Amino acid sequence: MANQKLDTTVLQKTVLSKDELNRIYKCRNNKIKQWFFLLVIVIMLLGIMISYLTKEYMNSISKDVIWDILFVVLFIYIAILCIKNIKNLRRVKIDSLSVRRAIITEKQSVKSKDLINRSRNRFVVAKIDNNVTLYASCSQKEYDRTIVEQSIGLFFTFGDNVMRVIIL
Repeated sequence: MANQKLDTTVLQKTVLSKDELNRIYKCRNNKIKQWFFLLVIVIMLLGIMISYLTKEYMNSISKDVIWDILFVVLFIYIAILCIKNIKNLRRVKIDSLSVRRAIITEKQSVKSKDLINRSRNRFVVAKIDNNVTLYASCSQKEYDRTIVEQSIGLFFTFGDNVMRVIIL
C-alpha cells in the first residue's frame, strides 16, 4: 500500500468548514514542530561535534578527524533538509488545499519488519469510485477514531507524496 504512486488527480477543491480547516492547520503545525525539534537536536549535535573537532585538531591530528568531519557534513545536510521542509510546510495554503471526503472502507496497522525500528505504520482505505481507491497514512489517534464503513475522512497532501487523512 505505502509503495503506490500518489495520484493527486482524485483530490478536489473542496469548501471546508472552520473546524475542518482548524484540524488541517493543526496537522500542518504539528509537522512543522516535528521538523523544528529535529533541527534543534541536529544543531546541538553539530555544535558538540564542531567544538570536539576544534579541540582535537588543536591538540593533534588523528585518523578519526576525517570521520568527525563527515559527521559534521552529515549534520549540516540534515539541518538544511529540516529548514527546507519547514519552509515548504509554511508555504502550504490550507484554504486552497485539494481535499477529498470519503467513507473509510478499511483500516490496517502494519508492523515494520525493520530490526531496529519496530514501529507500526497505520493506513486507512477509502473507495471513491469503482476503480479508484485512496490509501492514506494516519496517526494512532486518528486510527483509533476510525470506524470502518461509518467514519468519513478528509484525504489531502501538503504538496509532498504523502497522502494524509483526518477522521471527522
